[in-house]
Amino acid sequence: MAAAVGAILGGVAMETGNLFRPSVRTAILCGAAFGLVVVAFAATPAYAPAVALLFLLGAFRLVFGSMAQTLVQLMAPAHLRGRIIGVFVMAQSGLQTGSGATIGLLGAVVGVHWSLGLSGVAVFIASAWLFLYTRSAMRSRPLAVA
Repeated sequence: MAAAVGAILGGVAMETGNLFRPSVRTAILCGAAFGLVVVAFAATPAYAPAVALLFLLGAFRLVFGSMAQTLVQLMAPAHLRGRIIGVFVMAQSGLQTGSGATIGLLGAVVGVHWSLGLSGVAVFIASAWLFLYTRSAMRSRPLAVA
């Protein structure tokens, strides 16, 4: 429930304020924040902070997912837009399903908290790499919106 409330308020914040302006950088930073919150959630030993972290987790997940979907739709060339959106949604859903299985299998070996924490670290590292990559790519050539 905490993650759902966080997602609702994240969506409201995204639509009503300037806190989450749609950009590639903002989407990547929200993905990195999501990874860090997952790590913190996996490490917290107490109920109250865990609920607060679930709230943040829901907000960052919704903002990242919505913004990434919007950017894919806006940046895809018109003649390929449907195909690109289809691949994006398929990849996003497949990675979520796959991560559930890998976290569960790894959790059986090293423990659920470690498994979830390592997953959060992986998301953070991937986001950091994407941030650095897009930063250098934007310097060399700005992304054009079709």
